[in-house]
Amino acid sequence: MIDDSNLIVTVQDCRKLGFCMKQVRPWFGRQGLDFRDFIRNGIPAYKLRATNNEYVEDVIRQAKKRIEG
Repeated sequence: MIDDSNLIVTVQDCRKLGFCMKQVRPWFGRQGLDFRDFIRNGIPAYKLRATNNEYVEDVIRQAKKRIEG
């Protein structure tokens, strides 16, 4: 079972939903998250969920779809 503790959200998940990296990058900075590390390695879903951003749930659902097929 995929849950927040082992789910990694990738840049491809964001792009699949149409998010522009020019907007995502400053958002990461405002949240105190490392954008470069996200680009290279993805980010655990629990870290994104902790931001309480309304769009995060959409990205997490997309990451789950990618993994579950």
